[in-house]
Amino acid sequence: MNRESLSIASPELQNPPDRLARYEGTVLLLLALVTGSLWRFWGLGLPSFWLDEFITCWIISADTWGEFWTRSTSYAATPPLFFALEKLVYSISGFDEFWLRIPGAAFDLLAMVILFGFVRESAGGRAAGISALIYAWTTSLVYHA
Repeated sequence: MNRESLSIASPELQNPPDRLARYEGTVLLLLALVTGSLWRFWGLGLPSFWLDEFITCWIISADTWGEFWTRSTSYAATPPLFFALEKLVYSISGFDEFWLRIPGAAFDLLAMVILFGFVRESAGGRAAGISALIYAWTTSLVYHA
């Protein structure tokens, strides 16, 4: 065989596909989810309730569903579905800072996955993974999750 016949080989043999590049966005998303979860859930119940969380506790402690509906639609800017989820958590755990903050932290992680999906569709997997990492490591988002 001569040299010229070797260079006519299929493109797959000349440039093997980089398997890591194919899954790079997904690996970065998993890294963002793991680190983001650790930062959001570590010490979640340590600081006492903030003012808006006291209002949430007042809304979800309503005795009847009618009173709950009135409080959640008249005194808060958050849609009632979030308060209904909080009321479910309250019925299981009571007024525990850690457990009442879990839905907010979980929805924050869900927002990271949704961001990843939008960016992947418009800019590709690598950009989506980097966006998820930036979201996961942004201090103000972690603090207010």
